[in-house]
Amino acid sequence: MKNSRTSRVAFRKNRHARRRQTDVTRQFENDGDVSENLASTERLSGKGDLTRKRTVKLPAVEGGVNGSGSGNDAWRGQVLHAHGLDSFVRDEFGQIVRCAIRQVLHDVATDQRHPVSAGDWVHVQGRGEEAAICFIEPRRSALSRSSRGRRHTLVANVDQLFIVGSAAQPDLKPGLIDRMLVAAESAGIRPVI
Repeated sequence: MKNSRTSRVAFRKNRHARRRQTDVTRQFENDGDVSENLASTERLSGKGDLTRKRTVKLPAVEGGVNGSGSGNDAWRGQVLHAHGLDSFVRDEFGQIVRCAIRQVLHDVATDQRHPVSAGDWVHVQGRGEEAAICFIEPRRSALSRSSRGRRHTLVANVDQLFIVGSAAQPDLKPGLIDRMLVAAESAGIRPVI
């Protein structure tokens, strides 16, 4: 059994190649003695963003998304909702803790719009302002939609989907109910109308 796995992920958006040196001709004309110290060529093409990746070593786990493993100091909780960079997790005592998400979880979960969603069981390191989600357990079920070619999970680990419509105001939308029924069936969730 493997102890770790290697994953190639893209650099974050703020990691770009260095700008190439400008005004080399002007510097050469002003100071001719520097010409021996200058490189004879400068590569202009460079590697593109499509090939610029980094290697991340993570502990091997069965399913789930791992962001460096959950150590002995990590505690288990359920995500109530995710809002921007923060997720609100309920611990085993019923307290709600605001948690950040480790950047490596964003990098490893490349096919998803956001790595955590409401209903996910996670492992968190730290408490208070220092709390960070380090591991996402495998999901039993997930209700998701497609957003710009990526999967956006709305809710995870649910057993039933209640579909409620109004009789008068606003008008009943049978197309919306049909879409919800199809989404529930494809996710393996029992729909209730």
